[in-house]
Amino acid sequence: MRAADSLQLSPAIQQQLLRLQQENKLGDWLNAYLDYIEEAPLQRIDILMQLPQLAWRSYQTYPERLIWFDMLALQGYYQLQTGNILTSITAYEKALAFYEAYPLPDAQIIEYVLKPLGNNYTRLADYGMALYIHRKTLALAVKANDRNMVASVLGNMAVSARWQGDFEAATLYCRQAMKQVGRNTALQGLLYNTYADVLAQQLRYDSAQWYCGRALQQLAMRKDDARVLYWYGGALQQMAGLLMYLQKPEKAMAYIQQAAELYRQHYPASRQREKAKLYVLYGNAHLQMNKGAAAAQCFIHALQLLLPRWQPNKGLPPSETLLYGENTLGDALEGVAKSWKVQGNKEYAFLWFVCALQAQAPLRQAFFYTASKLREIEVTRNRADAAMELGYALWKSTAKPEYARLLLQVAELSKAQVLWEEQQRSAGSGRAGTGDDSIFKSRERLQQAVIYYKHELLERSDSGISNLLQQAEYKLALLQRQERESRQQAGEVQPDIEKLMASLPDNVIVLEFFEGASGCFLLSFDNKEVKAVTRLSAGTWLQDSIQLFLQNWFMNGPAAMMNAPQDFYINSYLLYKKLFPDIQWLQGKRYLVIPDGVVSLLPFDAFITKEGAAGQYAAWPFLFKEALLSRAYSLQSWVQQQQPDYKGAGVSGFFVSARRAGNHALLTTGKEYTTLAQRVKGTYYFDSLATLGRFKAALPATQVLQVSMHAALQPEPLLYFYDSAFYLSDLQFSAFHPSLVVLGACRTADGGMLKGEGVNSLQRGFVAAGAGGVLGSLWNVNDATAVELLQLFYQYLSASSDAGVALHRAKTEWLERHRTDAVLQLPYYWAAFEYTGHLKPVPLTSAAPGYRWIAGAAVLLSGIVLWGIRQKRARR
Repeated sequence: MRAADSLQLSPAIQQQLLRLQQENKLGDWLNAYLDYIEEAPLQRIDILMQLPQLAWRSYQTYPERLIWFDMLALQGYYQLQTGNILTSITAYEKALAFYEAYPLPDAQIIEYVLKPLGNNYTRLADYGMALYIHRKTLALAVKANDRNMVASVLGNMAVSARWQGDFEAATLYCRQAMKQVGRNTALQGLLYNTYADVLAQQLRYDSAQWYCGRALQQLAMRKDDARVLYWYGGALQQMAGLLMYLQKPEKAMAYIQQAAELYRQHYPASRQREKAKLYVLYGNAHLQMNKGAAAAQCFIHALQLLLPRWQPNKGLPPSETLLYGENTLGDALEGVAKSWKVQGNKEYAFLWFVCALQAQAPLRQAFFYTASKLREIEVTRNRADAAMELGYALWKSTAKPEYARLLLQVAELSKAQVLWEEQQRSAGSGRAGTGDDSIFKSRERLQQAVIYYKHELLERSDSGISNLLQQAEYKLALLQRQERESRQQAGEVQPDIEKLMASLPDNVIVLEFFEGASGCFLLSFDNKEVKAVTRLSAGTWLQDSIQLFLQNWFMNGPAAMMNAPQDFYINSYLLYKKLFPDIQWLQGKRYLVIPDGVVSLLPFDAFITKEGAAGQYAAWPFLFKEALLSRAYSLQSWVQQQQPDYKGAGVSGFFVSARRAGNHALLTTGKEYTTLAQRVKGTYYFDSLATLGRFKAALPATQVLQVSMHAALQPEPLLYFYDSAFYLSDLQFSAFHPSLVVLGACRTADGGMLKGEGVNSLQRGFVAAGAGGVLGSLWNVNDATAVELLQLFYQYLSASSDAGVALHRAKTEWLERHRTDAVLQLPYYWAAFEYTGHLKPVPLTSAAPGYRWIAGAAVLLSGIVLWGIRQKRARR
């Protein structure tokens, strides 16, 4: 026994423990410790967490395993009582892994571990993980023919579905659950309360109040049961929340006060998280009554429960080092911000909103499923929107540079965060050989299994495969959590704004957009300071104008531009002035544009920068003639692309004009293939040689990857190789770090909009997977134009400082070559290609003369093979 631990124990208990250890009675020794801890669990929780290390040996018999399991489950339970949900989850996960390694028939796995673990995932908003655990629990409950347990688990599944926004599934689970329970029972009351919440989310407040009222009636009659008492407290909070939806805060207060008295009387030293949630509800009720000071006190009380080490200091928010992943913590911080705003203190309100945003990061990083991360980003964006409004007003009234930097921090904390985490994970794949080799091998097998099961489900719906996928994803999530915690312990955390700005080269100016619900902003900065913050518009006017501009001039072919060039000229100039007011484009400077929302779809090079008549197309004052632009998804993600030393070698090119399946239109990639192969030394595959297997083999070592083939964005981004489709999500587990990816497929930078994350395109997929830079197109590019522009791009790539410069030179020469062709001067033909990524050289080697003959012969041979296949089909 360690001396430091023994000082916490009375001499009698020390003597008892020593005797049991000498008699080698591990089970009795554990029970003696657990009995001692349960007398004051919250004060003695540190001893509980140290028990596995204090034991002189491991378990050997079945009874010892059973007691060891109980110890692990109690660690999870009491950590939750203190409000430490992340440590609670870790403890429950260990208990579940312990049970599954050697099942214990006498262990109460459902009540002790599965139910609380699933509920913890729900509390953390990781609903994918929660549903996996709930389904596992449901299977055991059905097998045991335990109707009440089945109903209870279905109720938990309803809660997860409700938070995912799947109200149809939530309603179904509630109804199925209510069929399993007896009338006028406590469990029926709990289910009524759950159903009331589902109804409230669908704005059916009258029905929700009726069900919540029935829940309160049934639960109130059985409050002598400790478990039912807790449910009754939840129903009181539910009714208070419903009344606040109906803007009746005074009536809500009565229910809040009842719940507060219940917690004070029955849980004086536990249920800290639930108490904090109640204080947040209390604070929101005060806010509805416009009582800012009273509201602030409630939110502060919530924070003191969740952050016991924090002491309020002159109205300032907690230090970022104290924050951790917890929904209620973010809600309380946001509540204080709103309270200061109601009191008219914009400065404090802004600082607390920034702190609330900082609290989102550890919560989001704890999630495994991307869908859970994206839902959390929506919460982040709403808080960022409020913060930008306040911060901008402060900056305009004071001109203090610290406000400008905080505004930049707000923009970055709410932009491309999921993408950055995917980049981090991809970078981790490149370090696969380091650390615990057994963990690496387990992770690799699970990654392969996840990819396989996903492909199978895309081909056919199969509940068995779906279950296997969920199991593999759950195990992979646990391994990735271990790796994330290791990175955090090693100091690998998100860099601050100062460091991000300092990483910019001296000649780079960044123009970062922020698109909010109440307006759009533009921030201009370099590696030393934020030079300007501009409010571009109020409301959604600008977003609507951009959508109309794109629809009219770029999304439906070149006809509109050819038929009404003067109208395009005027529209383009007006939109340019709205997006870049008062920007002076400086010679010798590089401009890194970080768009947001619908701005991401704009071809910046095509903007007209001077007012006037259209005149000759070749003389139009395009922005691209005044400034050299490239793109990034966020400053943070760009730094991630800029930092690595890309060690790949050579060019790998894949060109598919017609697939073996023959179910797509014929592409003219042969000329693109021949042109590139004749000019740049590399390894190229055309049509039947451009197989998925060769693509996967080329991934780990290539410097430049060229892909020209059909692509699709639904059900997720994919590329169609000659023999098979490739889903970009497969790259998340690969060692893929090329310096440059060139996408010749159509609309590779276009796709659905992910709030706060940009366009869900092929281009974003390759960035997430680890590409240093990506060249893609915003709309369907004319084949001849694409071939010639890419040829010029590669021609300039080796002689340029980076791919952005090469693309700019290629466009310049293309326009000069076609100076006499008025139609080809229109930006529809040349402005689609955009470069996103690092600003580093990409060295290439010119092709040997003999290789040019081989490339031409390969295209000819492929054409003969394709002709032969078609002839055979014609004879059938």
